[in-house]
Amino acid sequence: MPSQVPGDTLPVTAPTGSTTTPTIPALPLPREAYCGSDLTPPAESTLTLRSGGWDVPATLTRLHRAPLCIDAEELAGRRQFFIDAAQTEFDAEFLCRYLESTDVAWTPEFIAFEHAWRRDEYHHYLAFRRLFARLYPDLGEQALGRQIEGAQPDFAPIAGFLRDEFHVLTAIAFDEACTARSYAEEVPFYGRLGDPIFVEWIRAVARDEVNHCRNALAVLRARHGHRLEEVPALLQSFLVHDQSESGYRNTFLFDHWAYGPAFLGRVAERMIAQLGESR
Repeated sequence: MPSQVPGDTLPVTAPTGSTTTPTIPALPLPREAYCGSDLTPPAESTLTLRSGGWDVPATLTRLHRAPLCIDAEELAGRRQFFIDAAQTEFDAEFLCRYLESTDVAWTPEFIAFEHAWRRDEYHHYLAFRRLFARLYPDLGEQALGRQIEGAQPDFAPIAGFLRDEFHVLTAIAFDEACTARSYAEEVPFYGRLGDPIFVEWIRAVARDEVNHCRNALAVLRARHGHRLEEVPALLQSFLVHDQSESGYRNTFLFDHWAYGPAFLGRVAERMIAQLGESR
């Protein structure tokens, strides 16, 4: 990955009623270093995983330089949404570290899944962080990164949901399915930002999340097919926890309190149907 974006600046003409800055200085591209970055997919894995892939350096540069055309009041109302999105994408780092600290014996298929999943989640974090800096230049990308990366996760309330590979895969599949659906529903907002890159990018992220769900389900079928009948009850326990008052604790999982029971129920039903189709 290049160490930085070419060092010129791009002048921007601000449309009436929009929020933008006079010039867009170049920002460095972060180093590829995250929990799981040194994983090598095991040769003995029996699965071919789905992976969309997108040009991360080029996309970050385009997000950083794209002209904006959106109502300033609407953009101001979305500020916390973007902070939360960047935070939850980064929180995959905390989940990865937690899983590494357990004594679970992970299958080769799970390790291959985790390798692809962590790469994508890290790229999502970088892109949300850079997009935030583009939309809200008063804080800055590096300051936001320090705030996000300094969070303190607490896995104690959900440790029971992470006690073995079967539970972890089901939890990640459910989380990714919820996130993919929510990102897809946000496409009209990204369209109002003005430049086509915003919609192109969020659709690519949503596709990644769909692939993560499908990959997790594939590992479940391959390695834990004898336990698939447990999935409906487990998903129901996820729904209860997600809607409880316990709150999100930077665990990557179970951050869906704002979606509502109808949304979460539809996602769970779809997951069960997908597993049923494969049997």
